[in-house]
Amino acid sequence: MRQAFKLGLLGLAVCLLAALSACSSLAPDYQAPKANAPAQWQEAPTEPGWQAAEPRDSEAKGAWWKIFNDPVLNALADATLAHNPSLAQAQFRLDQAKAQTALALGTQSPTVGLGAGTSRFETSAARPQGNYAVVNQQVTQNDFNAAFTTSYEIDLGGRVRSQIDNAKALEVKSGADFENTRLLLTAQLATAYFSLRALDADLALLNRTLRDQKKLIALLEDRHQQGLTSGLDLEQQKALTALVENQILNSQDQRSHFQNAIATLSGQAAPRFELAAWGSAAESLPAVPPVPIDSPAAVLERRPDVASAERAVAAANAQIGVARSAYLPSLTLGALLGTDANKTPLLFTGPAGLWSLGLNAGLTLLDGGRIDANVSSAKAAYQQTVSAYQQTVLSAFEEVQNAINTRYALARSQSTLKRGAQSARQAYDLTQARYEQGASSYLDALTNEQVWLSYERQLLQNQGQQLINTVQLVKVLGGGWSGF
Repeated sequence: MRQAFKLGLLGLAVCLLAALSACSSLAPDYQAPKANAPAQWQEAPTEPGWQAAEPRDSEAKGAWWKIFNDPVLNALADATLAHNPSLAQAQFRLDQAKAQTALALGTQSPTVGLGAGTSRFETSAARPQGNYAVVNQQVTQNDFNAAFTTSYEIDLGGRVRSQIDNAKALEVKSGADFENTRLLLTAQLATAYFSLRALDADLALLNRTLRDQKKLIALLEDRHQQGLTSGLDLEQQKALTALVENQILNSQDQRSHFQNAIATLSGQAAPRFELAAWGSAAESLPAVPPVPIDSPAAVLERRPDVASAERAVAAANAQIGVARSAYLPSLTLGALLGTDANKTPLLFTGPAGLWSLGLNAGLTLLDGGRIDANVSSAKAAYQQTVSAYQQTVLSAFEEVQNAINTRYALARSQSTLKRGAQSARQAYDLTQARYEQGASSYLDALTNEQVWLSYERQLLQNQGQQLINTVQLVKVLGGGWSGF
């Protein structure tokens, strides 16, 4: 009869637990914030050197930097992914978020413990009497006990479920933040690398020009000694040569800054890092590869920063449920099964057994409005994350549109610069021949040489900017693709 009563109580407790645990969360039903994506980008007319490739969304994102076919860049990207401390921090934040999710999931399970103890004590004969008919005695005895204990919080207001939803959303957010950090770091690396290589190409051109100009100075000195040219022509050539030398020094300084940035990004100390410079024009900048241009709606799905902002909204929505759950009572089911005896051999006998089963409830009646304030704070935090998401979306559209416009403008500029460079070179060759024939002044030749050199440098700079813009375009589109 006694055993049946125990089983009946246990069954009643289980039924009560199942019924109360079925209560729904008090968090609002989550709906992702709306993003009014335009149907398409403001695409410029197709021009030579510019291509709006067909998007291939089904392909997995991969090592996008490999589209440039540069083994040095590929190796640097691998080093960045392996050794960059900022990426390591993002990975540890993701690991922490996963642990927090596991912690939240653990609250769905009861806590089970095992305890045992022993003590020897003496009761006082002078203690207050519980029965005046019985005289208190001073007693010395032992106490041995062992028990299994369990407790379980009944999720009456859905607080536990809301906390789990919050933790899961934050875990996904951390994963998106990790991908965004990876994308930003590799884009920074590629930008610094192509900036450095553009300077290498510029330095190769300047050094070649400097060698030619020094030869020309030697020639002018011989002609001046023979009285075939004036001292003015010689000094003008020396001034131009000094200007080129100064430009070389400036470019070398800029290159060192990009080299140091690459070292830091790839997890290496700048003083111990050196990236070999190109020694000739034969080592040229790679061709600008085509990039698939996703639709605005697809960009929202691809960009990790947009995904992170949306998961922050979901986490904030769940936090409202956590705050609202304080309006309902907290219920905790507890149970104990063990033994208690004054002698060790009696611990596991029937008379030494003990058990308990209980339900504790608590409800806040007056708190000075703290629960209301906490709910209002959670709602305001939710609205902040919605606004942040909307701002992230608008910034994404702006960045992509700017990158597309720049890509088009640079392609047109490259065509114009090529025509200008060809005309400047022809003008320089003609004035040089006319000078040698005495039909024009040396100043004309110097002027045309400077114009031609300026065009050649601008061409290299434009090509470098196109490569950097390609990196920027891949970044703002949300990452790379494989096999294009």
